[in-house]
Amino acid sequence: MNDRPDLELERAIEAEIRAQLGALPRAGATIDPSAVARALDPEWPRRLMASVREVARAMAERGELLVTRHGKPVTEWPWRGVVRLRAAPAGGAPAEDPPITAPGA
Repeated sequence: MNDRPDLELERAIEAEIRAQLGALPRAGATIDPSAVARALDPEWPRRLMASVREVARAMAERGELLVTRHGKPVTEWPWRGVVRLRAAPAGGAPAEDPPITAPGA
């Protein structure tokens, strides 16, 4: 079974993530993935959460954004707990924040 969202939905999610990140008042600020889902489907945002997380994961793998938990980059998949999305800084992830990895990794 393919869990990847269809191409049209994927493009809409990417566009919404970019729009919300672009509207942030300062560099390093973050957005909530559920805000992306709510913007695209205000009545039933939960149905889009898996797709938003998949698209954010793909964007993070391409270096377009960082997924963070407690302000530190998250590298494990699937993500556990509450995560936030941040525009990737030019030149990669900040060196002072070591990534959070899965236990035993």
